[in-house]
Amino acid sequence: MTEQVKHETLVFERDISAPAELVYRAFIDPDARSVWSSPSENVTVRYEQSDACVGGRDVSVCSAPEQPDIRIEQIYCDLVDGRRVVFAETVETNGRRMAASLVTAEMRDAEGGSKLIVTAQIAAFDGGGIIKGARFGWGGALDRLREYVVRAV
Repeated sequence: MTEQVKHETLVFERDISAPAELVYRAFIDPDARSVWSSPSENVTVRYEQSDACVGGRDVSVCSAPEQPDIRIEQIYCDLVDGRRVVFAETVETNGRRMAASLVTAEMRDAEGGSKLIVTAQIAAFDGGGIIKGARFGWGGALDRLREYVVRAV
């Protein structure tokens, strides 16, 4: 039996004591993303391909102990230098597509630095379990992003 598609919109906000431009650069630089994009210390993210331009594609693999690897493919839909990154994303494990998402990251100037707003619009094909994983993954990764860019200032 095929699971029904579940839809969810997740919104994450972070105040960051660094300029919006620095946050944007950390979002599109694969070396930076390799440092901050895992949700915790015991999860690794390896970028196999990265081309941060409109129409460009990123491919990464997320690995955690005693869990199957998760393959993520992103296609950049819109980039506004220093302000916005939009990409379509598919997530699969063991050759099975689990979800597709549209992710928008907006960087805004704010007092003392910047405000980052990430909106992930998810279509989950696995009955919705991936939504819980996305909430944990994005939440942890954005906390690590904040730490990463603040150290760079």
